[in-house]
Amino acid sequence: MSFADLFDDPRHRTSEQLAFEAERAERDRDPIAATLWARAAASEEELSSSIPAGRPKARSIFGISVVALYLRAQRWRDVKRVAIQLLAQPDEILPSAVAEVEAMLELAIRETALARVLDTLPGHAQVDLKLDGGRVRAGLAPASLTGEVRDVVQAALVRCGELLTELPFRRKGRSRLASLFGFYDAAAAAGSFEVRLVIAPPQRPEQPPPLFAHDLPQRAIDLFLELAASPDGARFDGLPVDYQRTLARALRDVSPDGVAFDSVALRSAGGRAVRLDGHAREQWAARLRSPTSFTTSTYEGVLKVVNLRGKKPLIAIEDGPTVSRFHIRKGEHDDTIGPKINRRVRVLGSDVPESDIGFADDVVLAEP
Repeated sequence: MSFADLFDDPRHRTSEQLAFEAERAERDRDPIAATLWARAAASEEELSSSIPAGRPKARSIFGISVVALYLRAQRWRDVKRVAIQLLAQPDEILPSAVAEVEAMLELAIRETALARVLDTLPGHAQVDLKLDGGRVRAGLAPASLTGEVRDVVQAALVRCGELLTELPFRRKGRSRLASLFGFYDAAAAAGSFEVRLVIAPPQRPEQPPPLFAHDLPQRAIDLFLELAASPDGARFDGLPVDYQRTLARALRDVSPDGVAFDSVALRSAGGRAVRLDGHAREQWAARLRSPTSFTTSTYEGVLKVVNLRGKKPLIAIEDGPTVSRFHIRKGEHDDTIGPKINRRVRVLGSDVPESDIGFADDVVLAEP
């Protein structure tokens, strides 16, 4: 049977059609999606099992397809079963396929272990952050980089939760929702660097939080991804101005600069995915350069002082013996300034008068 015959086989055609329907159901958040993915995998597996020995390329293509479809169905036991069968005959699949199957098998093992824990966290929501390129390698990335992305995303999700619960913009202090959004790091798939954030409600049912709705974490994730996907969209323009600038700054800092990393993919457990690249960073930066911006000068140095208290929050940078101090907008930088402490930054703002304090319109990392 030629490759053309395999791709024209009714079992493969059925699998393709079921996968198409599963993707559509996933976008509509229809729970039937998992069943459709599983049926697509079963049909593809029936074809794959019929391919005779001595055809490693064909076995690799269709074997990987089966494992990937079972992954989409979250049928971890079937993923492990088919993957182990393929790996047990390494001469019957291509060397490149071995690595792909091993990665999917590893993911299934992790997901099986994680599922046991998540069963104890009812009402949880998930978002995956996958960084790629630059200084990011498969399964390995600078801790400062991944820590910054994770911290900024967590803070932005809390802001989205505050926005959805119609809380006034928080200019200082701890969020009333911060203790209600319990963030957990979960192991995610290798291949670039990926971390999963799990958000679960507090585990103290005897003290029900007045602001917490069971679906608030998922709604916050959905809103964040919706905003990330459309920096010029009407949905973003409809937000209160303070929320616009704070969330735009968060998305700008999460978007890649092409040096530290080239892309970041955000994906919710519900199936929605957004990919941010250097162009997205430029879009967010342009949004921050609104008519209210008044940047006239650029300063570089190591961020040494951050004081968010008082009526006029203050930061200070050191460049050798030179110390420059700046006021910043109250509440606007709170979610993104923390990961920049003790790192070289670029401050954009008004001129600093001699022995006086300037105003920082923006603070961005100046190191790779």
